[in-house]
Amino acid sequence: FWTGSMKWGAHKENDKASGYVVEYDTPAPPKEVSPPATEKTIETFLTNAIAGYRKMHTYSATVELNFKAFRDTVQSARADLKIMSDGRFRLEGRGENGKVLAISDGKRLMLSSTEVGDRMKFEVKPTPALPEALKQAFSLLSSMPKPPLITSLLTGAQPTSVFATRGMVGAYIPGDDPAQTLRSPIVIKMQGGDAIDGEIVLSTSLAQQVFTRSEMSFRYKAYPYSVREIHSNIKLDEAIPDNLFVLVITTNAKQVDDLGDGVELITDFVVAPAKK
Repeated sequence: FWTGSMKWGAHKENDKASGYVVEYDTPAPPKEVSPPATEKTIETFLTNAIAGYRKMHTYSATVELNFKAFRDTVQSARADLKIMSDGRFRLEGRGENGKVLAISDGKRLMLSSTEVGDRMKFEVKPTPALPEALKQAFSLLSSMPKPPLITSLLTGAQPTSVFATRGMVGAYIPGDDPAQTLRSPIVIKMQGGDAIDGEIVLSTSLAQQVFTRSEMSFRYKAYPYSVREIHSNIKLDEAIPDNLFVLVITTNAKQVDDLGDGVELITDFVVAPAKK
């Protein structure tokens, strides 16, 4: 309260004083976004997402893998993924070593990673269980260590106990497609080194009830590292042409090598194009 004199005046409660009050425009406090309802526990997030995956007939997404060391992206890969509920799938894109193509028709698994300028060679083998087949396909994209793969969660290969038993609810991300993150501490064992404390963050789309990002972060020799798997353009139960999963060995195909246990290396192998 300014009295107009050259100094502030301290007045008793009953004193009368002449003066004036100046009122300034002040901005409204920032709007706070309410977090999801308290009943949205970790178990609820995981249960709803897993239940949705179990009911799906098809799954389509654009998958990105990237590995950051400090501020730099050391490795990056991107591919289109399509999965059928009967175990067939197709993964096609570019990995750290060039073009990647992996297809399973439910009986045979075809894997190919081709550097620029090289002739494509296809490793053909009996298809293992879907989680293992997808793991082998993702290894073509990048050799970097990976967080718990979202594909392992949606196929049921990765138990959710890492989040349900030690996890905690993380940040709520508002927007057109709000997301809820779950966090869990982990211990990472570097080859030839000591165990390192790290963290896993799993993001769930609240609108679609699907996992959109899995990230593993840790510090090594004082520098921060992170490995991310991001799924975008996610579509459940989309109609997918059957010919995308067809493997045809033509008369022009040539066996380059026999690796045993039904595994062959073949050139001039014919697969259906990805576009309709």
